[in-house]
Amino acid sequence: MVNNVKKSKTQPSIKQLLPKHPKHYHRAYRIRHVSLVFVGVGIMVLSVFILGFVLGKESDPPVVSQETYLQKPATNMSSARSSLGFRFAYDASALAVAATEIDPAGKASAVSPAGLSENKKITELSVKTKKNTSRAPGAVARLSIETRADTKDFDNFKKRNAGLTEPDAAAEFFGLKTTADYEVVQVSRGQDVLGSLQVTKTVYKESLRSGAQLSSVYTILWTGVIEGRPIKVAMQGLSGGETIPANFAVIFDTLQLGTNTAGSLERLSSSVSAQSARDFDVNAYSPAVVKLYHIICGNLVINDQKSNETTCTGDTGSGFLVSSDGYIATNGHVIIYDAADIVVNELINNPLQLQGFLGVLGLSPQQISTIGKRPELLAATLAKIYDLPPEKLRLDNKREITLAALGDTPVDIESGEDALKILDQKDTHYIKRAEVLATDYAARDLLILQQGAEDGFSASDVALLKINTKNAPYIGLADSSRIQQNARITVVGFPGDAENQLTQGSKLVPTVTNGSISSIRQASGSKSKLFQSDADASQGNSGGPAIDEDGRAFGLMTYRYKDPTAANAAKSYIRDIEDFKKLLASKKITLNTSSTSQQAWEKGLVLYGDSKFSAAISEFKKVRGAYPAHRLVDTYTAGAQDGIKQGKDVKEPSLLMIGLIGALTIGGGTAATGLFLFGRHRGYHLLYKLTDGQHPKFALQPAVVPHNSEIRHFHQDSPVGETFHPVSEIQDNRQN
Repeated sequence: MVNNVKKSKTQPSIKQLLPKHPKHYHRAYRIRHVSLVFVGVGIMVLSVFILGFVLGKESDPPVVSQETYLQKPATNMSSARSSLGFRFAYDASALAVAATEIDPAGKASAVSPAGLSENKKITELSVKTKKNTSRAPGAVARLSIETRADTKDFDNFKKRNAGLTEPDAAAEFFGLKTTADYEVVQVSRGQDVLGSLQVTKTVYKESLRSGAQLSSVYTILWTGVIEGRPIKVAMQGLSGGETIPANFAVIFDTLQLGTNTAGSLERLSSSVSAQSARDFDVNAYSPAVVKLYHIICGNLVINDQKSNETTCTGDTGSGFLVSSDGYIATNGHVIIYDAADIVVNELINNPLQLQGFLGVLGLSPQQISTIGKRPELLAATLAKIYDLPPEKLRLDNKREITLAALGDTPVDIESGEDALKILDQKDTHYIKRAEVLATDYAARDLLILQQGAEDGFSASDVALLKINTKNAPYIGLADSSRIQQNARITVVGFPGDAENQLTQGSKLVPTVTNGSISSIRQASGSKSKLFQSDADASQGNSGGPAIDEDGRAFGLMTYRYKDPTAANAAKSYIRDIEDFKKLLASKKITLNTSSTSQQAWEKGLVLYGDSKFSAAISEFKKVRGAYPAHRLVDTYTAGAQDGIKQGKDVKEPSLLMIGLIGALTIGGGTAATGLFLFGRHRGYHLLYKLTDGQHPKFALQPAVVPHNSEIRHFHQDSPVGETFHPVSEIQDNRQN
C-alpha cells in the first residue's frame, strides 16, 4: 500500500509527547535551595569579616584638617556646568540640583550628582532647598536654568516675530503667560548683567485666579542669547518681591553665562577647589606660560656705513601655549626686533647720540633743542627711522633666534658672546627653538601715537609661534565678548623687575597678579578692543595671558601707560584675544587640545585638593612622563609626599574593597534567591499535603499537546482511517 501521508513540519517527536514527571513537593525542602541560602550567607559573612579588617586598617590616619595644602571649605561646595554655556558653584549640603542632558543620540536623560561638574550638554537644571533646611527663609523658592541644544525652535520663533530684536525675542520666547489657574502680571522689564552676560531682566507677579486668596508670589526672569541659542535663568516662588534668598546667593555670585566648550579648554576647565567664588586654580594653567627670548645679531649699516663690530641685542617677554602640540601666543613686540628698533632704542636711551643723529639729518642746534623738549616732536622724528629704505638702514650678516623656556630653567645671557652662542642653541626638554609663523604688529605705531597722530594703530600687537613638542599644558581661548567691566581676572608672566637683589634668580618663577577689568575701550584708529586693568604689570609681562574666571585667556598683557603727571597712576592694557584668533584663522590652524599631561595634571590637582595624596602622586607621575618640563609637578609631588608622611593621606577605594563589596552584593543576591525558592517550595509542599497530591497543580501534563483532537496514523498494514488514540485518552485510561 502506498503511504499517502505527508509529514508535518511541526509534528512533535515521541519524546515531546511523553508526559512530564510531577515535581517532588512531597518533601518540605529541596537541597539545592537550602544550599543556595548557605552559600550566599557564607559569602556575605566572609566578605563582611574581610571588609571590617580592611576598614580597620585604613581608619588609622587622622581626618584631614583645614591645615592641609589646599584649604577645605566649611560647607560642602560643589559645581555644576553645561557645555551649552553656563556654570556655577553651590552648597550641596543646603541645595539639591537636578538636571537633564542631551546625549550624543539626541535623547534627554537625567544627570547624576557626580556628573553635574563634568561639562555635559545640560539643557535644563533646577535648584531647590533640601528638606533638612526647609525652615530657612526662601525654602519654597526655586532656581531654574534652561537653554536649547540647537537653535531651531528659537529661529522659528524669531521668524514669526520678525519685529523683535534678538534680546527681546529671547524674553518673549521664555516669557510667563496667564493660565486658567494663575494670573501673571509683568511688573517690570529692563537690562541687566548676569554672569558677565548682557541680559533682559523681567519681573512677574503671579496670583491664583480662584479659590483661597493667597498672597502673590514673584518670579524674576533673566533671558539672553549665547551663540544664537536662547538661555533663561528664573528665580521662582519669591514672596518678598525681588529679594534673592540667602541660600541661593552663592549661585548668583559664581554664575557665569557664555561659551563653555571643551575644545577651547574644555579644557580643562576643571574645578580644582570650591573654597571661594573663583572656580579655578591658576596653578592648573600657569605651567602653560613660557618665557620668551628673542636674540638678534648682525653688523649695523647706517647710510651705507657698516659697523665692523657685531651687534647682538634682543628682548624678553612672556607667552603661553594654546595647544598641546606647541602653538604659542605672544605680543609682536616681544619677538620682532630689527635694525630700526636698535637705532630708535639707542637714541632714546642715549641723548648724546640722539643729538648727533639729528645733526646728521641736517637739523640746527636750535631745532635739536626744541625736539628734545617736546616729546611729540621727538616721537615724530624717530618714527621716520622706520621709513628708511634697507639701503639706508639694515643689519648685514643677520642671525636671530627665538627661544621658549618651558620649565624653570632660564637662558643665561650675560654678554654678547653668550648671545652668539645662544644662536646655535639646540632643543632640550626645557628650552625650545620657536618658529615665528605669523604676526600682526607695526613697531612704529607707539611712536605715531605719542606724537598725537589721529591715525592711531595701524596693526595689532600679536604673534603666533610654534615649537616642537607634544602633550604640553595649554590655556584655552575665551570668547572675549563675554568679558564685562569689573570682571575678575588673573595675569601671569615673567616681569623683569621681579628678578632683583632680593631674590635668587637661578630658576624661572612666573608672577601671578590678580585684578579686575577697569574699563573696556577701543584701540585708537582700530576696531580692536583694549581691556584696561588694575592688574599692574612690568616689562617682561608682555605677551602673558590675561585669564578670566573660567581659566581661559581672553587677552594678552601688552602695554603699561604712565603720563608725566606724578599723581596719575599707571594703567595696564590688555590686547584682545580675538586679534590672535585672526592669525590662527589666516594660517588655517586648528588647535589640538588633547593633552595627556594637562588631563593628568588637572586630575592630580583635584585629588591633591581632596588630600588624596597617594592617588595624586600617581597622576603627577603621568605628567612628569608626558611633559618633563612641567614647572610645578615636582613641587606638588613633594607636597603630596609630605602629606603622606604626616598621616593626612585620604586613600581611594582599593580594588580589594571594590571586590569585597561586589562579593557582598553577590552573596546577598544568592541568599535572597535561595530563600525565595525555599519559600515557594514550602508553600507548594503545604498545598501538596492538604490535597494529598490531588490538586491539579500536581497532575501529570503532556509535554506537547497537538493542535488536533486526535492523531491519525496511517500504516501500510492498517485499514485506511484507523484511529490512534490521543495522549489525553491514554492518560485517562492510566488513571482508571
